Amino acid sequence: MSSQQQVEALQQEIIQLKADARTWAASEQFLKSQLGQALRAVELAKKQLMLLEAQDLEIQSLRRQLASMNTQLDFVRERETRLETHLEQAQQTLLIEQQAQQTSSDRREQPAQTTEHYEQPRRGPGPDLPPFLFKSSGRSVVAPDVGKPQDD
Repeated sequence: MSSQQQVEALQQEIIQLKADARTWAASEQFLKSQLGQALRAVELAKKQLMLLEAQDLEIQSLRRQLASMNTQLDFVRERETRLETHLEQAQQTLLIEQQAQQTSSDRREQPAQTTEHYEQPRRGPGPDLPPFLFKSSGRSVVAPDVGKPQDD
């Protein structure tokens, strides 16, 4: 090969190497761009992961709060049941007391039960009973030991 041919071959090789260098530079630039995008995606994924972890912690906290509230609700329901039972017992006791008072009041308001319509006039000597036992409401009764009517 002549020196001219060698020079031309070297020039061609230089041109090719420059083209390859530009291709490699473009490839490197493209890869750097891709790497930058990948790094940004990784950073975004890290932030999303941290957000998910924070949300997971919040969910766990809410679950604990819900469990605590359910426990409190169970206690409240049990207390409500006990209070309702106590209230029912108190109402029954009150009703019984009111009925007893009404019965007692009714007994006081009713005229005394007398047996005067069953009594026969006393004749002759009777038992030695005090005169007030022979009195009835509104009528005079002859006391056996006095022999005359007594007024109320």
